[in-house]
Amino acid sequence: MRIAFIAADETLPLRSLQLRDGWELDRCRFDSDKMEEAFHLAHISDEEVVCILSLHPQNHEGLKGAGFQLRGMATHPHYYKRGLGKSLIEFAIQELKSKGVDYIWCNARKNAYQFYEKMGFKYMSDEFEIPTAGPHRKMYLLLSL
Repeated sequence: MRIAFIAADETLPLRSLQLRDGWELDRCRFDSDKMEEAFHLAHISDEEVVCILSLHPQNHEGLKGAGFQLRGMATHPHYYKRGLGKSLIEFAIQELKSKGVDYIWCNARKNAYQFYEKMGFKYMSDEFEIPTAGPHRKMYLLLSL
């Protein structure tokens, strides 16, 4: 098992499986995938992408400094509860700190609130509905003090 930077297209099968109920791969793209500073991380096991996340530069109103939005985090069901998501976030934090980024924020799915809480993320919104993905809350993690 290794962590690697991957192309946006390599995230699409897992996004489709875990985040978009089997949608066609082209429908699983984010506009932010093509942003110049965007990057995508994966845990790779035997050349298979088994856990992913994407990050792109995006400040959030109410937070100071340079921010990145975390999107499209997913783990293949055969790899749940192995700490893969945690280690990807930890890797991403080090990468972002090296770039001088001050915070990460995300629209966390309801079933992931506890995961993000354990990683130190704080809430910054009430629950809201994303039509294609269900209930979410905005959460953030400060990288600099």
